[in-house]
Amino acid sequence: MAEGPNTSKSMETVDNPKNDGLTENAEQTEKTHISEGDAALSPADPHACSSAEDGEADGAKTSPEASESSEATKESEAAATAIANTPSPDAIDADVSVDKASESTAFKKKMRALIIAGVVIVLAALISGGVILANFFDENSLRQQMADKLSNDPIVSELTLTGEIFNESDFKVDDIQIDSLSHSMFSDKASANVLALIKNDCIQGYNRYELSFEKTSGAWELASAELRSADYVPYAPISDEIVLNHLPQLIAQVDSMNESIGYYPIDLANYYGEGTQAEIISNEASGYNDNISISISTDRDGVTLEGEFTIDLLWNTTKDKDPMWTTAYASATSDTYLQIGSILHEGVFSYANEADQADSRNQNVAWDQFFTHYLPDVRFGKSGKYALIGFENIPNNSVDMEFKITRDDTGEVIYQSERIAPNHCLDAIALATPLEAGTYPATITITSYEPGTDRLISMNSTLSEPITLTVSDLDLPF
Repeated sequence: MAEGPNTSKSMETVDNPKNDGLTENAEQTEKTHISEGDAALSPADPHACSSAEDGEADGAKTSPEASESSEATKESEAAATAIANTPSPDAIDADVSVDKASESTAFKKKMRALIIAGVVIVLAALISGGVILANFFDENSLRQQMADKLSNDPIVSELTLTGEIFNESDFKVDDIQIDSLSHSMFSDKASANVLALIKNDCIQGYNRYELSFEKTSGAWELASAELRSADYVPYAPISDEIVLNHLPQLIAQVDSMNESIGYYPIDLANYYGEGTQAEIISNEASGYNDNISISISTDRDGVTLEGEFTIDLLWNTTKDKDPMWTTAYASATSDTYLQIGSILHEGVFSYANEADQADSRNQNVAWDQFFTHYLPDVRFGKSGKYALIGFENIPNNSVDMEFKITRDDTGEVIYQSERIAPNHCLDAIALATPLEAGTYPATITITSYEPGTDRLISMNSTLSEPITLTVSDLDLPF
């Protein structure tokens, strides 16, 4: 085929050095399009087929070389347009950076909001917790001060329970239970109902108080304390020290009890007075009773007296009456009284009734007579040492007397009295050697003397009479 003019121009355009770059770019673009999208230039594309058909149709008018050149030009222009419309890598990176910066700013705002919210919550918790802790410690301090103030308040420390013998005092708070506490946060006033266990050596009380407190200069002070109810009970024996310190009162209780029942007319208090020594034999509490036994000794007119007595105390539980120790029973042993009776005393027989005592005092006695009284049945106490005899030299006699007791079974003189002047009496005798329990026949021999001398009276100076000695295994006097 012969070359035409148009073909030459097309070739020049292709060969033009100025277009090399464009051609290369076009070729590169074409390659790019081919690799990135098969739909653009694929032979199966309908538009590509149509172009081919159109080229064949144009081929009748144009030479093949010119068609090829024109096609290449069109492709170059399309590639240039595609390149112009494609974002540059720098532009893409800039857009991505803007998106990332926007996302970062939003995240930072969210985190800042979360941190602020967290700080607020923590601060609120700390403030609330601090207030709660402050109130907790303040309330604990208040409770402690309530206990301290109540312990030192006169309503407890000066409490005295009055009894017949012992006045219970020296109470202290042993435990305190705050049943209800009214104390508002940051308030300077508080009140409480308090159950306090108070104790001394043997009595404990369950006392209910109503307390009011006020805070002054940061410290709680007791404003008022009112005792609403109290219940006192013994929980231990009365201390030996308290018992011994109240010895005169205890002896007086024994005498008072004996007087009320007409038993043992001798008053222990007249003999066991100042200088009496005492020792606790037993001191035992059981329920609402305290049983105390005490031994006592004293010297009287050169004679040593030794006795023993018991006192049973009962805790008063009668409703609407003050709690106190009352005397349920008080008595000395028979030997305690008989020992006292073995000391010669003025007057007539202490254990005789009033009529017999009056008869002894008023008995008329002639110049050649004398009278005496004694008990023919001589009864000993449990020890077998002391016995009641009631030997009298009546006031109107004009002689001195003495007597002795002899056992009939052995002939042994078991007792010899001292000289007894008129208006004097021996209530009891004391044997040097105690007798065993049993009954012994004996004889009492009475001898009379001219007053103040060792001369026997001229008539009937000696008189002997049978008597019986009885020793019981019980502590019963007669």
